[in-house]
Amino acid sequence: MLQATLIKLATYRHLAEWVGVALAVWATLLETRERVLSRPLSAMATAIMMGVYYAAGLYVKCYTDLMHLAINLYGWYRWQKEAQTNALSTIRAMPTYRLVYLFTAVSCFSIALTAVSHSYYSDVTTAYIDCLCAVLSLCAQCLMTLKYVQAWVVWIGVDLLYGAVCWAKGLYVTALLYSVYLALGCRGLRVWKASKKGCKKHG
Repeated sequence: MLQATLIKLATYRHLAEWVGVALAVWATLLETRERVLSRPLSAMATAIMMGVYYAAGLYVKCYTDLMHLAINLYGWYRWQKEAQTNALSTIRAMPTYRLVYLFTAVSCFSIALTAVSHSYYSDVTTAYIDCLCAVLSLCAQCLMTLKYVQAWVVWIGVDLLYGAVCWAKGLYVTALLYSVYLALGCRGLRVWKASKKGCKKHG
């Protein structure tokens, strides 16, 4: 059922790509400002882009987007609840030792996903980069939901890698999207760092 839906969405790949790009850029811009609306918009963009990625053979990215949907919906609930109970921003930094644990797990999980993708899809290409980006993007989404400032650093790395992959796959509009993401990621990092400093002053 899921596969049939994705194939149907892939038929309208180019139109879906443009709509997904527009929603994703809007959502990311709102995320830099900690706007609750960014979460449902991001979920909509993710759902649309699943069909685009499936058509391009980025299967791991496509299926991990299901987890992105779940994280976005949880993030929507969390940010909305936080906005109702907190007047100040709750942006913070993740401790270094947790980051070490996190990226060790990312490396191991990426290798495992690469092996799985090769066993299920004979036409899979750029397997390890696809898997690495998929896992990193999930980590970034979780960090974003919890409002850790390092989320933007991870997103910047993902944007650089996925932009190159999408360009190589002929997804030029999506590659352009990742260049826009890169600029927004740099802006988001700067804004969230400033906001974190503001939290310390009020704390």
